[in-house]
Amino acid sequence: MTASSFNALVAVGAHADDIELHAGGIAAAWAQSGRPVHFVMSTNNMSGALINAAQPDAPPINLGPVQTQEIRQREQAAAAAVIGASVRHLNYPQRHYWSAQGRRSLDFTAKPHDATIPQAHLPPLIIAAQNHDAIEQVAELLVSLQPAVILTQTITDLDPEHHATASLVWQAYQRRADELRHATLFFWAPGTSNMTGMIRQTFDCLVPITREQFDLKMRMLHCHASQMTTKRLEMTERRARFWGSELGVEFAEPLTTVLQGAFRW
Repeated sequence: MTASSFNALVAVGAHADDIELHAGGIAAAWAQSGRPVHFVMSTNNMSGALINAAQPDAPPINLGPVQTQEIRQREQAAAAAVIGASVRHLNYPQRHYWSAQGRRSLDFTAKPHDATIPQAHLPPLIIAAQNHDAIEQVAELLVSLQPAVILTQTITDLDPEHHATASLVWQAYQRRADELRHATLFFWAPGTSNMTGMIRQTFDCLVPITREQFDLKMRMLHCHASQMTTKRLEMTERRARFWGSELGVEFAEPLTTVLQGAFRW
C-alpha cells in the first residue's frame, strides 16, 4: 500500500464523548475534506450516571450496565453521524458499573464474572492494555483502517481508562510500525475542565478549527445528552477559544506528536 492510500483519521477514545470533547473539531475538519473518519471506543461504555435530558436539573440516575451501554452507544452513533464517521467498539469492560446490587468495581487482576456485564468474557480495559491479544487486535484494526492520523488519549491522563487506552494504542502502533509508517500518532490534551490540560505537556501541534467546524463539534457533543451538562459545554468552548488565542484564531485544539509518520499538519 502506498502513502496515498493511508488517508483516514482514526480517533480512539475510552468513553463515549471523549473524542468529540478533545478532537471533535479536528475530526470535523478531516471529514469536510472528504477523507474517512473512524471513531473507536475502547470500553463497553457500561458505566456512569445518566442525565435526564428532559429534566437536566434533576439528580443523575444510575442504570444497569446493559441499559447504560445501549444509551451511550446510541448517542455515540448519533454523534459520529453528524460528520459521517464510522464507529467501532472494542467493548472492554469498564472498571466500575452499576448492577441490581449497586455499584460494583473490577480489580486489576480478576476477570469479571457478573453475567450482567456486556462482553464479560473480555478482561477489563485496565488489564487489556497489558494483554498481548488485545494489543494485537488494536494493531490489526489500525492497519485495516489505513490511517494518515491516529488520535487518542494522553498517557499522562489521571483517568485509568484514558491512560490504558493511550497505552494500548501506543503499543499497537509499535507492534505494526512498518505497516503504519505512513501514520502519525498524536495524543490529545487531558482534562476538559482545565484550560491547559491538567499537566501542561508540550503541545507541538495547535490545530486551528473554523467556526463551522467548532459548531459541528458542539452538535456532536449535544448528541451525548445523557452526560453533557451546560457547564461541560461552556468549558469546552472556553478551552477551544483559549487554544485559538495561542494561534490568533477563534478556535483550536492541541495535540502532542508521539510517533511521526509521513503525515505533517
